[in-house]
Amino acid sequence: MNIFKRVINLFTRAITASGAAFSGLGGARWSTRNYENFAKEAYITNFISYRCIDMIAQSVASVPWSVFKQDGKNRIEVEQHPLMRILHRTSPTTGFSAHQYAVASFLGIAGNAYIEKLAPETGPNKGMPFELHVHRPDYIKFVLDDNTKELIGYALEISGKILKEWPIDLITGHCDLLQIKKFHPTNDIEGLSPVEPASKSIDTSNEALTWNKSLLQNDARPGTMFIFDGVLGDNQFNRLQRQLDKKMSGPENAGKNLIVEGDMKDARPFGFSPHEMDFLEGNWDLARQVAMTFGVPSMLIGIPGESTYNNFKEAREYFWDTTIFFYLMLIKDEYNNWFFPDDDKTFVEYILDDVPALAPRRQEKWDMVEKSSTMTINEKREELGMEKTPGGDVLLIPATMIPLDMAGVSEEEVDDSESDMDVVVDEETDVDTEGLDVK
Repeated sequence: MNIFKRVINLFTRAITASGAAFSGLGGARWSTRNYENFAKEAYITNFISYRCIDMIAQSVASVPWSVFKQDGKNRIEVEQHPLMRILHRTSPTTGFSAHQYAVASFLGIAGNAYIEKLAPETGPNKGMPFELHVHRPDYIKFVLDDNTKELIGYALEISGKILKEWPIDLITGHCDLLQIKKFHPTNDIEGLSPVEPASKSIDTSNEALTWNKSLLQNDARPGTMFIFDGVLGDNQFNRLQRQLDKKMSGPENAGKNLIVEGDMKDARPFGFSPHEMDFLEGNWDLARQVAMTFGVPSMLIGIPGESTYNNFKEAREYFWDTTIFFYLMLIKDEYNNWFFPDDDKTFVEYILDDVPALAPRRQEKWDMVEKSSTMTINEKREELGMEKTPGGDVLLIPATMIPLDMAGVSEEEVDDSESDMDVVVDEETDVDTEGLDVK
C-alpha cells in the first residue's frame, strides 16, 4: 500500500472499543496560494522543487548573448553596439549571468519576472538601456483603469508605500518596466506559476518530511493508545475530540501517545512506522511528480530507479530541448520587442556554441558538415561559425568520384569495355543474342 492510502487509512478509520472512539481529524490543509508561500514552500523548504528551479535558472544563466544585425541572409554580430554593455553587466552590482539567473528563478517561482530599464531620454542612444534591474514579483502591483479594468501601468509597493510607478504608453504599449510571464488560462494580466499545479505534491512532500522528523524525535516509534473500560459521556467525548484535534493532528504530533480516561483495558500502537508508511518510496513518487511539472527529467536530480532514458546524455539533451530552449526563446522575444520596438533588423540572440550539454549535438553537426560533398569549403566554415578563407569557394569531392577525362580514360575506351563485357556475359549464359535460342 502506498503512502497516500496509508495516510488516508490512518486519519479516517474509526476505533470503537469499550467507550474509546477515534474519528477523522479533518480534511487536508494546503498552503495559501501567493508568491510568499510559493517562495517559502517550494523554493526555500522543498529540496526537489528548489533543485528543479535552480537547474533551470543555472542553465539559462550559463548561455552568453550578443547583438546581431540581419543583412539579407547573413547575420552579423555587432560588437560595438551600446546594448553590449548590459549583456556583460546589467548594473554596477550585477553581471548578466546573475541577472538571467534571477529572471529564470522568478519565472519558475511566480510565473512572472519584472525588469526595469534605465535609459537616456535624449541623444543618439535614446531609449537604449544602460542598466537593467530585476524586481521581486510581490513588490509589483498592477495599475488598472477604473472604468475598463485594463492594465495601464505598474507600481513598486513595499510595506504599503508606493515608491515608483511605470505608466504604459496607451498608443505604443511601451513601458520602462518589462513583464515576462508564463501563460495563464484564467488571468489576462498575471502569469501562472509552475508551483501552482505542483503545490499539492510539494505540500505533501513537506508534510511527510516533517512527520518523519517528528517521529524520529519520538525514538522512531508510533504512539500508543491506552484504552479503558467504560462508556464515555458527552462531555468526555467532546473533550477527547478536542484533545485529538489539538494534540494529535498534524505531523508535528507524530508518535505522541493518546490516553483515554477510565479503567485500563488495553494498549495498542497508534499510527504507522516509517517502514509501514513506505516513506522513502512514497517521497520519491512525490519528487517525480514535482520534477515532471517543472519539465526536469527526474534522472538529472538524482531520483533512484529511473530508466526512461538510456543514459545521462540523452536526459540532458531532452531537458534542453523541452525546457531550457522555451525559457531562452521566451526571454529573447520579450527582450527584442522591448529593446528594438522600431527596428526589425537588429536583435539580441543567445549563443549555444559553448554549452557543455549540447557538445554531442555539435559534434554530430560537425561530422555531418565535414562529410558533405555538396558544400564548398567556405560554406562549411560558415555553417560552423568560422570566417571564410581565401580560395575557399571551391567544392571538394572524394578522389574516387573524379571525372573520367581527369583519370586518363576516354569515352571510346569506356564504350569498348562495355561491349566486351556484354559479349562475356552472353558467352557465360549460353544465349544466342541473334536468334534468342537457348543452346
